[in-house]
Amino acid sequence: MPRSCKRKSARGSYGEESLRQALAAIHDGTPVKTAARQYGIPQRILRRHWDKKVLYPGKLKLGRFESDIPIQYEKELTSKMRSLNNLLQAMLSEIPAHYLSIIYLRDNEHEKPSTTLHPIQI
Repeated sequence: MPRSCKRKSARGSYGEESLRQALAAIHDGTPVKTAARQYGIPQRILRRHWDKKVLYPGKLKLGRFESDIPIQYEKELTSKMRSLNNLLQAMLSEIPAHYLSIIYLRDNEHEKPSTTLHPIQI
């Protein structure tokens, strides 16, 4: 499902790419403190990644769970689902509620209401 929660903190706002660039700069000889200031990453976090005291050094992971699909596909899927939802709502708003109740009752094998209107065929 699409993500709908709002972030409450600025943790990890520096991004994974900045973290990788900072680690590459440290590898090239830049001091940790300088790289931390230059890339906007907290020095302690950068030191932990450099010392390999995290599970995946160089990878930004916040929270306990990982998404099953990449974020770009999730965003694309979310936008397609929203457009399909809007289209379906527009289509259903054109059908009178009385017809929808007749179709529902017909499909669920209940007694049909007595009416002179004929249900539309879908």
